[in-house]
Amino acid sequence: MSLKTILEAQSKWTWDTMESSAHLGEMVREDALTSVNLAMIYRQAVEQGIDDFYITSTQGAKLEVEYGADWLWGRGEQAYLVQAKRLNIIARAHLTSYKIDLPQLFDLLDAAEALSGSNGYRVHAAYVFYNAMLGDNFPRADYGCTCVDAATLAGFIKEKSHQDTCLVSFADAMQKLDARPWHQMF
Repeated sequence: MSLKTILEAQSKWTWDTMESSAHLGEMVREDALTSVNLAMIYRQAVEQGIDDFYITSTQGAKLEVEYGADWLWGRGEQAYLVQAKRLNIIARAHLTSYKIDLPQLFDLLDAAEALSGSNGYRVHAAYVFYNAMLGDNFPRADYGCTCVDAATLAGFIKEKSHQDTCLVSFADAMQKLDARPWHQMF
């Protein structure tokens, strides 16, 4: 099993879990999705002998505030400092958006820059968006977890908002921010 296959499976799991909980009137929190995703990905990578892949969570260590990120992961010399956000859905109104905290976004960018070069490689700042209930045109293995470059997101938001938070629609993430499946990070 490749890392791509592992990430595709967790992307599908994320979509299915969010959708199932929505049908119950529940909303699985982003931090819970992240904790399970990271644990499952790490376990499967170890079981498959993918020894050049690493993950460090900043959630449990209470470092999210300092780094603006939920986790750091990488493979070889390619590393990402990642903040995750879940898609907020108002189904009957066909509204979908991610709530982005601007101070957190800028902390993420600053931390990625500060960490770059310290180990001889570049740390990229990224957002992972957890998605569900988008319709049949979006395969779950690709769109359950998508990623965008944090600097691109910051540039888009600067044009759009002067507040501490900003809503970014799923359509904008796809069309203007070049969201792509998270398995393409590696």
